[in-house]
Amino acid sequence: MKSGVAPRPAVMVLERSFDGEIYDPWQYYADSEAECLQRFGVPASPAKASLEADDQVTCTTQYSKFFPLENGEVSFTFL
Repeated sequence: MKSGVAPRPAVMVLERSFDGEIYDPWQYYADSEAECLQRFGVPASPAKASLEADDQVTCTTQYSKFFPLENGEVSFTFL
């Protein structure tokens, strides 16, 4: 996902649904490790973290930095 002529979102939740009606968090994005804990209650994951379970929700700080101000990218990994 590219964010156009604006900074990337500092905090974001990517959700998924198996039936199109009920959505659950799948990936959290925050701009600091402390924010992962404060906002979502989960520790920040390392950049190349492996999931231990299909329903595990992780938080990453890798794609939530303020810069670049334009054309910033957020990467989604679908397993």
